[in-house]
Amino acid sequence: GMLSQELSCRHILPLAFAVSAFVVLSALSMETLIPLLSQFAHPWPLVLACILLAPPAIFLGMPLPLTMRWICRSARMRVLGWVANGVASVISSIAAAALALFGGILELLLMAAGAYAVVCISMFFLIRSPRIR
Repeated sequence: GMLSQELSCRHILPLAFAVSAFVVLSALSMETLIPLLSQFAHPWPLVLACILLAPPAIFLGMPLPLTMRWICRSARMRVLGWVANGVASVISSIAAAALALFGGILELLLMAAGAYAVVCISMFFLIRSPRIR
């Protein structure tokens, strides 16, 4: 996204950690926020939900362009990066729908936070790899 153009690649690890923390906080506060939002008149729950979802949505959109810019320096690597992103997007959307139906939204969000935590750990080791620099 446009905001990721302003950040350098050294921001990938803190950003992935922030996304993971945001997802955990959202998951844990959802049981409190949903009944609270339902007490307002019709348009306000939607407006407040958009305001609450905007920061995590912005953060969730940044790791891909930052990582693509950092890792995919050749045209071949860029193509492979987009292919991997496309495959992961299709599989994860189907898996997310199934997990939400069978496990619930809270479990789905906690699993998403766990996935971002795995990304944080992977990026920590990847950043220190001499082959990537």
